[in-house]
Amino acid sequence: LSADLLWRNQPVQLSGQTGPMGAILSPTPGKGWPVTLTLAAEGAKLSAQGSFADPRRMAGYHFTLTGQIPAAEALAPLLPPKLLPEGLLPPGRQIPPLHQVSLAATVVDSGKGRPAFSNLSLQAGNSDLGALLPGLQLNSLSLTAPALDQPLSLNLLGQRHGFAFTLAGSVGPLTALLPPAPTTAPAAAPAAAQPPIPLPVDLRLTAGSSDIDVQGSIADPLALHGLSLSITAEIARLDALSPLLGVALPLRHCWEWPHASAVRA
Repeated sequence: LSADLLWRNQPVQLSGQTGPMGAILSPTPGKGWPVTLTLAAEGAKLSAQGSFADPRRMAGYHFTLTGQIPAAEALAPLLPPKLLPEGLLPPGRQIPPLHQVSLAATVVDSGKGRPAFSNLSLQAGNSDLGALLPGLQLNSLSLTAPALDQPLSLNLLGQRHGFAFTLAGSVGPLTALLPPAPTTAPAAAPAAAQPPIPLPVDLRLTAGSSDIDVQGSIADPLALHGLSLSITAEIARLDALSPLLGVALPLRHCWEWPHASAVRA
């Protein structure tokens, strides 16, 4: 299988291989119909390898997905508008300018309409994020989650204005960031709007000899509303964090918030 396509007026190449076409016409499922597909565009590649248990109905699928993206911002013309919540990125940006991106996931037929994703991971390398925040440089990023309904583990190494920091912890589950699943309610009785799923947050920022812990939740993560966080900090020298925050801070040693400080918005 080989094809040259246009998606949103951008060239995309599709290549791959499938099992015998006769399996699609068979009235009874066989032993599995193998499929290997690769999409390529703007230097990026997304591959899927697996099979359909019932190829005629495109049911019972089980695939391993892998991807390599040299520069994520190059894919912006291929993506739908407002892919991320409004306000998360500066105006004119659809996707963070991450480089050396690799991703992987397993997707299977859940039998419930939506596919079931598991073994999710995303890695990124050196990336200049100054367009998002002046002086921000990403050294490495690792995101992993066993499934969409499980917390997402985060490990980030970066620097701002040459001052190194790490951000580690967990957020999620990722289902809080997905739109509600389609309902099967009859047209005469439309289903009520589903309330947003809160997004738990548990993160630690380490910079120099200082630690800042943030725990809590975001009530409506898609709208970025309902922030409820507790912050505790142990800061060796407050002025040393000036490059990280981008503002001049006063000289103060051994500054602590021994008790949680609530932040709500």
